[in-house]
Amino acid sequence: MSWSRLPFLKLVLPYICGVLIAYSIDSRVELSLLYLSVFFLLAFAFSLQFVRKGSFSIRPSLFAISIFSLLIIMGYARYLNEIDASSAKMDFGEKERLSLVEIKEELKGSNKYRKYFANAYYSIGPDTSTKRFKLLINLEKSSNSELAFLPGDIILLRSTIKRVPKAANPAQFDYSKYLRSKGVYHQSTSSEYKLLDSSNSILRVAVKIRRSLLLKFEKSGISSSSLTILKAILLGDKSGLEKGVKDDFAKAGAMHILAVSGLHLGIVYLIFSQFFQLFPTRRFPFVKSVLLIMILWSFALITGLSTSVQRSALMFSLLELSVVFSRKNSSLNSVAASAFILLLIDPNTLFDPAFQLSYSAVIGIILLYPPIFNLIRRENKWANKLIALMVVSFAAQLATLPFSILFFHQFPNYFLLTNLLVIPLSFLIVTLGLLSAILLLIFNWSFYMDLLLDQLIYLLEYLVHMVAELPNSTLSPIWVNEWTIVLLAAFILLLSLYIISRRSRYFTSALITALAMLLVETIISYQRLNEDQLTVYSFYNLNCISYREGNKAIVFHSDSLSTYERKIVMDHLSSNRVDLMDIEFICQRIDPKNSACLVFKVGRNTLLIDQYLEELVPSQYDIIITNPKSMDQLMEKLNESTIVLYYSFSDHLDFSNAFNLRNGAFVFNFE
Repeated sequence: MSWSRLPFLKLVLPYICGVLIAYSIDSRVELSLLYLSVFFLLAFAFSLQFVRKGSFSIRPSLFAISIFSLLIIMGYARYLNEIDASSAKMDFGEKERLSLVEIKEELKGSNKYRKYFANAYYSIGPDTSTKRFKLLINLEKSSNSELAFLPGDIILLRSTIKRVPKAANPAQFDYSKYLRSKGVYHQSTSSEYKLLDSSNSILRVAVKIRRSLLLKFEKSGISSSSLTILKAILLGDKSGLEKGVKDDFAKAGAMHILAVSGLHLGIVYLIFSQFFQLFPTRRFPFVKSVLLIMILWSFALITGLSTSVQRSALMFSLLELSVVFSRKNSSLNSVAASAFILLLIDPNTLFDPAFQLSYSAVIGIILLYPPIFNLIRRENKWANKLIALMVVSFAAQLATLPFSILFFHQFPNYFLLTNLLVIPLSFLIVTLGLLSAILLLIFNWSFYMDLLLDQLIYLLEYLVHMVAELPNSTLSPIWVNEWTIVLLAAFILLLSLYIISRRSRYFTSALITALAMLLVETIISYQRLNEDQLTVYSFYNLNCISYREGNKAIVFHSDSLSTYERKIVMDHLSSNRVDLMDIEFICQRIDPKNSACLVFKVGRNTLLIDQYLEELVPSQYDIIITNPKSMDQLMEKLNESTIVLYYSFSDHLDFSNAFNLRNGAFVFNFE
């Protein structure tokens, strides 16, 4: 593939470098200085175009360097500008305030709350703010608000706006980091709110159509279990999925089926592009492309116009337009163009896991599918279709492997078998689902399509469950160092370049990268093997301590751990190379009425746990976990070297070795 045919790839790569630099470093450059640099670089690059080609030999190099530097600075400045425009630096204090917000997107809620992304415009009161920012709001359900709000609804609510807290425990999923990729830094919870006004928008129309279809499907002949899966596959609504179903799809490597994204848009694109082949569109290819793009965005509209759907629709739209306007179409250039547009709009999108997974999968398929398929293709047409399906699945799985390990810490061993079974079924389900949706909207009857859909979805669920129940269906948990992830990505890239070009230097470089990966993991494993570590977890109203000696650990807890809390502890110990079989959980109850205490010998240190510490403790303990009634009285009796851990809503404690567990877990490495 010629580099000259990839102009957008040459634009997006340095731009991404600039965004990553701004994200990584702490020091900040004034935006005015950055924009001045952009102006001078642009002027310099433009002036080079008026210099005669024979004037000096380095003219092309100077032009390339100036454009490359310009894009890096653009990415850097765009990210900083987005941060400055957000609420990242805003502090709203602890006071309740009246806020005016506009609903932008409904999220998956709970039995008690409805959850939304919203734009907060200003606050009413002494601390009035006129700056618009994105906000995550949790609205308590009541008898007066059975129906969810729609995009464009203007709501007045009373609440305290707080920063989204970081993950309190090591190896715990950091929801605040995920929200930062959406440009959201604050949240509020309210039980007092009132709808003031509504404004029409395409998003509002999309949600109305989606809700209408959901109601029509609910009244059809589809069983309740099949309906939850259909809503996820066709409309992107995963709120009704049971945990067991999601676990089966994850173990089988079929979670992409449940998320409306590139696969589903690709099916829609394929269905209608083949349909238009029945008509004489060669004379008017632009008409066919416009119709295809309209259908893609109509499907995106029906599914709720989620971020991942918009991204996929843009990608396929650019691919279709490139077919019309370029005889030598480059799919990779179209994908790079869509990424460049999205990152120009919001550079935070780069850090969205869905963005990383979808683009790596598409790029992997574009680059790896042709050479691998041509290598193993056969004469038989049906055999080639089967091989093509396997190659597409392999290419996508290989390209997304670093991100899958980084985000999910597992690998589905039977992903090839799963995709051979579920992708053809998914094609049928999406096709019949679209046809049923059209019929339901027009005639309010699906002409028995719903019964056929019910059986196909039942078969899909059965096959996925069958694969998930196979022995060793999932390799998990996989916890590796971030540098290992980077080296793994480099290894896959070099291996892909070798498959494409057959140049031995890429294969040699891939082997060197693999050895570097092995070396990094060996060094880290050796370090963990020689560590003794104490961790006191940040769980509300629950004492939980783990003590790790090398690759073995013991966990003490004062009450029964929930499934979620136990997973946090196991994930943390697994990330430190502890085998799950070597983790021992011991429950030690503390009776607060009798102020009974527990004393542990941890290495050369003595650890005391006492809920209230009514009797003042001598200073012979090295670590104390408590929530005494009188902190000041306790501080007077303690040694300065004693570490005090407590859980309180008051952050201030006048003691150098005091740590509030409410702010996060306490991790201590023994020498």
